[in-house]
Amino acid sequence: MKYFLIQNSTGKRVPIDEARYQSLIEAKGNYSRATRVEENFDVVMENFFELEEALFHVAMSNLVFGSHSRKEFDTARNLIDRRLTNLFSSTRLYKDALLFHSLKFLGKGDAYSQLKAAITERSPETIPFRIVETVRNYSQHQALPLSSITMGSKWHSSPERQKERATYSVTPKINAAKISKHRDLHPDVRQAMLDSGDKVEVMPLVRQNVERWGRINAQFRELSKTRLDFSETIIRKAIEETEGDNPSLTLAVAEDEKGQHQSSQLFLEFFEQLRSLSKKNGSQVNLARRFVGQTT
Repeated sequence: MKYFLIQNSTGKRVPIDEARYQSLIEAKGNYSRATRVEENFDVVMENFFELEEALFHVAMSNLVFGSHSRKEFDTARNLIDRRLTNLFSSTRLYKDALLFHSLKFLGKGDAYSQLKAAITERSPETIPFRIVETVRNYSQHQALPLSSITMGSKWHSSPERQKERATYSVTPKINAAKISKHRDLHPDVRQAMLDSGDKVEVMPLVRQNVERWGRINAQFRELSKTRLDFSETIIRKAIEETEGDNPSLTLAVAEDEKGQHQSSQLFLEFFEQLRSLSKKNGSQVNLARRFVGQTT
């Protein structure tokens, strides 16, 4: 077998050995797996945004038009149910993909064990997280998650304002006690759900859930940083050696005695995609404590 780099636009070839070729393939694979993890996490965050957006839309509609019929309530509940199930499906995809790609990426060592332990932790602090996982499982196998929603307004006054103001809200709820009877659960989660009752506000739990996935994703970024930095270094060096005007057309090629070859494209845009997603979904610290408000 012969190994070389080729600049596809000029035809320039740079011979390399098998070890370097394999290191380039591995480096590209590292970036590919990390990008897939970030893309899946981006789907989680976009679905979370759309859920919050739906709540805002329902509350705003009530503010402007009022909600006067059962049909309007059912339409609003159905919208929020859809957004919730979309979020639940994407968090399950993210969890499974994270475990799969991090095992391939990090290997069966301490780093992977740390990440897996964070995902499967069963301490009392993770009960809200595990309750949401239970609701997700229920919604994907038995029924939509919400048991009801409430819509209403509340008047507020303050010394700084001469007139009172009304705030409008929508509150989706689940029947945690009922859901707990339909699944095989760890005793502490079952008891927590039974104690919560049949009218539990789901959004505080959902926000804590997304915040925790954000911490786990940040842990994956930290554990993978050294390997990704090294992978980028060797790919950039290979692209520079071809001296092409269009670095996106650099190929790492393995050619056999019959002239048949396998090639893998090396391009700088790959790095930018990963950085863009990491920056967009930078931090979910205190996500459960954030809210959108109006001050005037």
